[in-house]
Amino acid sequence: MLMNPMTKYCAVFITLVLVLAREVKVQGNTCSEALDQCDSMESCDQKCKGRHNGRRGSCNLGLCTCSYSCGPPGPKIPSNLCTAGLGLCSTKCGDSYCNSICASKYNQGVGFCYTSGPSINLCTCQYPCAL
Repeated sequence: MLMNPMTKYCAVFITLVLVLAREVKVQGNTCSEALDQCDSMESCDQKCKGRHNGRRGSCNLGLCTCSYSCGPPGPKIPSNLCTAGLGLCSTKCGDSYCNSICASKYNQGVGFCYTSGPSINLCTCQYPCAL
């Protein structure tokens, strides 16, 4: 039975996906979480550090995704994160400005400039908090 070229490509693609999926399982202990919009790698990194205690973020196609270890217990990650608004920010001063304000106001606080609309940038702070 002859297969048309499209069927061959689909079979190769499915095989490749299965092989790669198996590789990811072998590595294990790494989780990822899509957060929200991003415009730079730096802003995404700051958001991930605030949410997952120093983990790495990547900004792809405008979506911030955090990669973090989710395996055996490691250093204690705060179970509750509080979020505080610190006013408006601009993309010029951005994350470094918000981070410095946040760090001065909240213990272990991480700040970032969050874009919530086409022209609305909010300085946001995340920090460990008690219930």
